[in-house]
Parts: sequence; structure tokens; C-alpha cells
Amino acid sequence: MRVYLAFAALALFICAANAQRGNICKKDNGLFPHDQYCDYYYECQNGNSKEVACPNGLAFAGKAKGLIQNCDYPHRVGCPGNDGSIMGQAPIGTDNCPWLYGVFAHQTSCTRYWQCWNGTATIQQCPFSLLYNDALHSCDWPDNVPDCQKHPICKDQPNGHIPIEKSCGRFWLCVGGYPRLQRCPAGLAFSPTGLRCELSQNVPGCEPPIQCDLLRDLHLYKSLCEKRCVYPNNKRLYCFISKDLEFDQEFNGTKTQLNKRFLVGCDI
Repeated sequence: MRVYLAFAALALFICAANAQRGNICKKDNGLFPHDQYCDYYYECQNGNSKEVACPNGLAFAGKAKGLIQNCDYPHRVGCPGNDGSIMGQAPIGTDNCPWLYGVFAHQTSCTRYWQCWNGTATIQQCPFSLLYNDALHSCDWPDNVPDCQKHPICKDQPNGHIPIEKSCGRFWLCVGGYPRLQRCPAGLAFSPTGLRCELSQNVPGCEPPIQCDLLRDLHLYKSLCEKRCVYPNNKRLYCFISKDLEFDQEFNGTKTQLNKRFLVGCDI
């Protein structure tokens, strides 16, 4: 008796569903939303209906053209819907992709996110100063992403510049408590006191090698006696023999002659 009642209930459900589809297709030919699921829709033609499934992770976008035909990201089409409609398909997950299609938060980074296309995940980077907001599935201002945990590098200064020990050209830029690795332009070094990029020669420990013109800058050598200078080709490093060396301002010899007379070669 119970089995009979179960079959009867199932038959009534199927009849009701077919009747509802019939009512949908009597209106007109075209595409119509599913009565329960966002990721299904009805395709009607000449009074006949066909249930169509969107690609896994996408939802029916109505008459608007979606990401793939008439299907788009659920958050773009308002799914789950106010009418109680939900995703009906089971997720088909791959590495970093809970669904085959979609936009998903990165597991450890607040500035990056995954964009999944047919199960293949591509890493995306938020624009400068923005963090990924999983509720909106897009990049947003840090103030709107309170759930993004602050990184230890930025624990004392959630917004600002942080020097990197023993690095001249690189530094951390903290935005909303999350660090971004930055690099100074060529010729500049990051000043741990000024917390900005400055001329390298003005940042202690980051002074560039002195480019020496051996014939033109004899007057400069005397003041730099114990410093090092490097040829422009960077192949050999030379040091001065003595800071008491007297220079001949009118010496016009070749570089080789000058090296033998005034300088001693030192291996790099």
C-alpha cells in the first residue's frame, strides 16, 4: 500500500511539472527560467519544452547574453533568488575551483583571486590598493573587506611603507593590513628613515659603484683614495695604492699606462 502511494505521489508530481512546463510554453517560444533552480532553464519551441542545464557554476541570465550563451555568474543574475530559487547542480570541483566556472577567493592572499573556466584556475591580481571581496566577487576598498586577516608584516602599520632589511631597491607597501612588494625605480634606493625612494648615493649602504673615467677625473681620485671605483664595463675593480699619491694633472697617457703608474688591480 505504501509503495502504491509513493508511486501515485511521484506520478502526480511529474504530471504537475509537465503541466507547468506546458503552461510556460503556451506563452511563446523562447527561453524561460526554471521554477526551482537558477542553473536550469526551459527552452520552448512550438509548445514543447526542454529543460536545459547551464555549465557547472553558472546560472540562467534570462534574455540577456551571458558569459556562455544565456548563462552567467550567479552573483550577476541574483542567485540565490528572492523567489527561493537555488543552484540545482552538484558542484564539480577541481584544484582551486569549487565549481567549473566562477570567481573564487584565494586561500591565502587578500589581493589575489581565482577565475575558473571549465575547471582551469587562473590567478588574478586586484588593482593597486584594492583587496578581493568574496561577498561581491570583485576587488574592493580595504575598509569594505573586514574579514581579510592582517599580515604580520603590517601588524604595526596597516597602511604605509615598510623597509626590507638588507634590500636597497625593494620595500613593502601595506594596504589595509596586507603587504605588497614594491621596487624603487632605477637609480633610487628605499630610505628606511625617510620611508621613500631616494637617490642611491643618499641612502647609507646603498651607494652605487663610482664610474671612473681614468683620464678625465684625476682631480677626483685624490679625494676618493680609499674608495673603490669600477670600470664602466664592470669587468675589473680597482683600488688606490695610497692616499698620499701625487697626481700629475697633465698626464696624458693611455689607460693601461695610468693603471701601471697609479693604480693596482684587485679581483672582484
